Parts: sequence; C-alpha cells; structure tokens
Amino acid sequence: MKQAIATGEEIKRLIPQREPMLMIDAFYEATDTEADTGVTVSEDSLLVDEGMLSEAGLVEHIAQSASAFAGYKALMQDSTASDGTKSRHCEERSNPVD
Repeated sequence: MKQAIATGEEIKRLIPQREPMLMIDAFYEATDTEADTGVTVSEDSLLVDEGMLSEAGLVEHIAQSASAFAGYKALMQDSTASDGTKSRHCEERSNPVD
C-alpha cells in the first residue's frame, strides 16, 4: 500500500472543501503533470448511492484531486521561492474577486 504524503488536516491546506463535501482523504504523490490521490467511500457520504460512489461523487473527487494538485504545486513553489513571493494560486485564494 502506498504511503500518503498528505492526509486529514494536511489535505485541507491544499483545497477549500470541508466536510461533508470533502471527497479526497489522501494525497500520495505528484509529478510535474499529474497527481495520485484517494478517497475512502463511506455509507454516510452525501455522494454515495446504494452503497456505491455516485457519478456526481466521482466527478467531485476528480475536481478536488485537480484542486489538491494545484494546491500542492503552489505550496511547493512557495517553499522553494527564493525571492519571498507567493504563488499566483495562493494569492487568488486569499483575495476576493472584484
């Protein structure tokens, strides 16, 4: 079994979603072009239908995985920036849209 590099509260640093709509619970790895994430499907999830992850749940998991990948890349970029500037991704999250 793969070892996750982010779970629980660490995931919440990567994406804005929170329970009960949180549809990613593990971030395993990332390259420059892709990421490997996971979700544990439970009976009490909003997006489970008759014991199975619904199509909407799958789409939401994919969307949150993409968001986690962007968040991870932004954090990595922030941690390696030598000039002290924040990444565009983080700036956009913290500033309201005009």
